[in-house]
Amino acid sequence: MKFRFGNIIAVMAVAGIVAACNNKAIDTAPDKLVRDGMQKMWTKDTKYNFSGIVKLEANNSSDTTKENKKSVAQSERASQTLSGSDVISSSEIVTAQYPVKPDQDLFEFISSTVTIPFTGAVDLSKGKIEFIPEYRYEAKNALSTFKFPSQIDINKLKLYIDASAITNFTDTFFKRYDPSKFIGDRYVLVAPFQNTIQRLPISDLIKNLPKAMDDGLASIDAKSFAKVDIDDYGKKINAKYQVKLNTTVMGNIKTTVVMLDSLSKALQQQGQEAAVKKGQYQQHDYMVLKQFIDKFRGEYKQDLNENSPSNQYSQIVKQFEAMPIVYNYYFDDKGRFIAMQGKIQLESNNNRPSPFGGNLSVIYEYKIDYSTPKFTMEPNEQNTYNMTSYLSLK
Repeated sequence: MKFRFGNIIAVMAVAGIVAACNNKAIDTAPDKLVRDGMQKMWTKDTKYNFSGIVKLEANNSSDTTKENKKSVAQSERASQTLSGSDVISSSEIVTAQYPVKPDQDLFEFISSTVTIPFTGAVDLSKGKIEFIPEYRYEAKNALSTFKFPSQIDINKLKLYIDASAITNFTDTFFKRYDPSKFIGDRYVLVAPFQNTIQRLPISDLIKNLPKAMDDGLASIDAKSFAKVDIDDYGKKINAKYQVKLNTTVMGNIKTTVVMLDSLSKALQQQGQEAAVKKGQYQQHDYMVLKQFIDKFRGEYKQDLNENSPSNQYSQIVKQFEAMPIVYNYYFDDKGRFIAMQGKIQLESNNNRPSPFGGNLSVIYEYKIDYSTPKFTMEPNEQNTYNMTSYLSLK
């Protein structure tokens, strides 16, 4: 009996050690929670399902709430953390006046009748992401809904779309007048520039993404992140931690530039290594991919420079750059990222009137279920219709 009791004590001790190793201390600093949670989702817990909704929120009040004022102040402080010629404050940007003030009643009507719920699944180990948005309009005596299931192969940069919501109608014409464009039950495939993509180190680019994302988050002032009490939504999903981040549209652009900088530098280094070890890809292949990244990076950097050449995209961004964005991140007891709520406040500020008449916000939220991904699409060569050449993207 003494021997058996000793074995039980030993087993319990070992189990305790294993449990302690599997539940190592979580860094609960607000910025660390967000950064570490994102890294887990990108590198460890890479299989999950998700669901959420995008909607418009409108009301008659034109007063800016205290929360929005605090958001603007904190995001202004966060914008100063990136040094160099790329950084300018929102107050320094010359802004354009809005010539038209849309009818607030229209936005209130849209906010009460139109929503975009969505579901999806992710398996990063296989490079598969599925996204199913539903465009829904519901009012008295009216109901309209369209779904467009889509799946992307991130390793080959191929997009598959179930466009039957539209092709069920267009096929009635093509079946008779142009059978070559008849789609039927097949998925639509959009796979641009495959001859070039097959020669590029896309897999290495994807491997660089987690670090690039972390570099982007690290560039935000840690004081802009705040751990807050769990709200009703967090309690509903059994969240253990909640972190709020206040930023702006321009703040997001600055973060994106840092991410693209990180990707560019990583490809530069990998290209130099490829020149020495003569692997599957050559240095030239990395430089071609780097040029694509640098092109996007240049577009974003123009929006950070008030002396940049005037172009339509840049001017639109400058009109919206100071609009505050509030993110709420939710985490479980393991520090895993399990949900997010975001709110973009389309409001007036000191420099310009709101083009939307009153308080108008874009609300979006999604939650993650770390279970076996439930994919609804299984595309293959037999059940797909390649539309790439018709879009002049071949």
